[in-house]
Amino acid sequence: MKPVTICRPKSKKLRKSRRVYDFDYKFLSQYFHMPQKQAAALLDVAVITIKRNCKHYGFKWPYRANKYKYPSRPVLSDKGRAFHELPLNCMKEQIDAEMHQTSECDTDTESVDEGGQEKENYCNILCRLRASSTSEMSMVD
Repeated sequence: MKPVTICRPKSKKLRKSRRVYDFDYKFLSQYFHMPQKQAAALLDVAVITIKRNCKHYGFKWPYRANKYKYPSRPVLSDKGRAFHELPLNCMKEQIDAEMHQTSECDTDTESVDEGGQEKENYCNILCRLRASSTSEMSMVD
């Protein structure tokens, strides 16, 4: 048997040894509030370096999981609920104000009735959707 030799083209350079960055969990946890890409830029390393260290120490980068864990979680505080329902309340007030401002003298009665009815139906639909989503969320918790 002949010994096996590996021939490389002369134009191809040998690969430099990879710099080893050893970022442990405690060090990387300072950057968990941001995406991996942003943390890598701050540390002046490649994203793959962050990923390798996470894999080496056996944890996943939690930024995305924290950000999207509870996208439709119901708001529990009174102030938070008021802020959450603010667009709906403003829309109700605006519709009520518009309905009181229009009179039969300004326009014909058919268009006033139809427009008001459409706005009222839209508002009712939104109220029902909002109520059903909050009641479903309260059942889940």
